[in-house]
Formats: sequence, structure tokens, C-alpha cells
Amino acid sequence: MTEAIVINGGSDEKGTEKVFDFLTIQAEHQILKYSAGKQIFCPLPKCKAILDYKKTVIITGTDDKPFIMCSKCYESAEVQAILEKNISKIKETIKYRKA
Repeated sequence: MTEAIVINGGSDEKGTEKVFDFLTIQAEHQILKYSAGKQIFCPLPKCKAILDYKKTVIITGTDDKPFIMCSKCYESAEVQAILEKNISKIKETIKYRKA
């Protein structure tokens, strides 16, 4: 269930930030749902797990090409080492977070 957020005439900065954060999280959820549904399986050879949007991570590089994987693989030492080595090539990482 979604909670309502009320802004006092638009002058409440904290209220505006809350709304913006809430909408950002909701948009990220939709992106994760779409990506998990389109990809279906984790692409890493050792895993091949079925992707669920709550356990999906999207890594976007500076070339704007997304790489989608499950959170278990993302948190593995192997992948973290690769990401740290190529940190300058990573533009954005989207993971599930509660609204």
C-alpha cells in the first residue's frame, strides 16, 4: 500500500524532496520490472537464475549500454573486483530500494 504525501502549498522543501524521492523510487521500480521481465535470466554463466525485479541490478556504463544481473551475482567478490577496476566507465547503478 502506498502512503499519501501532502505538500503545504508547494513551499515545504522537505515535502517536495519526499515527493521527488518517492517518484524516483517508483520510476526505478518500473525500470527494474521492465528489465527483469525482458531479460528473464541472469546472464552470468555460473548463475542463470530467473530475475525478480526486487533482486535485479542494472549497471549502466558511460556508453549508455545497460548490463542486467541478479543481486547475488552483483554482490559477489568477482563482479565487485571488475566494477572497482572499471569504476570510471560506470555511469549509474540501479538496485531495488523500498519506497
